[in-house]
Amino acid sequence: MWRIFGTRRGGGETDLLADRLRLSAAEARRLAAEGDWVDIAEGAVLTEEGVRPEALIFLVSGEIDVLRLGAPVARCGRGNFIGEMAMLEEDAVASATSVARGPARAWRLPYDRLATLERRDMRAFGALQAAIARDMRLKIVAQNVRNAGL
Repeated sequence: MWRIFGTRRGGGETDLLADRLRLSAAEARRLAAEGDWVDIAEGAVLTEEGVRPEALIFLVSGEIDVLRLGAPVARCGRGNFIGEMAMLEEDAVASATSVARGPARAWRLPYDRLATLERRDMRAFGALQAAIARDMRLKIVAQNVRNAGL
């Protein structure tokens, strides 16, 4: 399902993280070292509806189908976060199941490392929260458009 390939990765992936979080390249590299870069196999389940996610996922390539009660409701791709709603509350569970449509790559930050990140690097933690808020806003707007049939 997951193949961790370490905290050192090519510039393009870290550059995307820096861009989306509005951090410098050095800040993004430090943040990336808090998690792991992972390869995700086709069909891998990233989140399961009703279950607390183990990690926050930032997609750098590939597409993820989002299913609610087994029905497709959205698709996420490059630059999107998966499992971000679990950051809102300590006991939050996934509102949907997320499944890889094909091979994907991502940065994975286990939730048990989040408190350490908050204590160690408040700027990066704040940038992460702001980027998640922007991503959630775009997802809500896209869902509203789909619901309106536009």
